[in-house]
Amino acid sequence: MSTLENQGPGAGRLQPPQLRPVVPHECEAGVTPCGKPARLFPAGWRCVDHAPRAGQQEAA
Repeated sequence: MSTLENQGPGAGRLQPPQLRPVVPHECEAGVTPCGKPARLFPAGWRCVDHAPRAGQQEAA
């Protein structure tokens, strides 16, 4: 007998990923959410450090 025969009908199937709930006004950047106060961008809730253009320098 194989090990899957001893398990239920859903055994061995891929499960959908667990999604974190969205918390308004908290930065959701990173694997572990940043959690700083944030504003809403098209990419999601981001703080000043993780805003879409935060890492780019201004043109001189």
